[in-house]
Amino acid sequence: QVKKQISDQIVRDLQQAGGRFLKKIETDEGQQEASGQKKKRRRRRKSNESSNEMWFEVDFSEARDKVAHGFRKKREMDAKIQHIAAPTESE
Repeated sequence: QVKKQISDQIVRDLQQAGGRFLKKIETDEGQQEASGQKKKRRRRRKSNESSNEMWFEVDFSEARDKVAHGFRKKREMDAKIQHIAAPTESE
């Protein structure tokens, strides 16, 4: 419950500061998804136009999931670093 509240607050703070949470979708998939959902379309210019991408602003729930996922990935990376940096029993 506390973790969810922290993620909620981070999303609110970032959105109030003008930040957005986006999801990248390849053009073919993006056209199908855009037809069934009310998401803001964002297009990103690339030097390689052969694979166009569409960007969608996600809803609050998905933004919160992205924040929570970021914390999980950070915890996993910290654990890996700890494991690598920890001396072995033979040393």
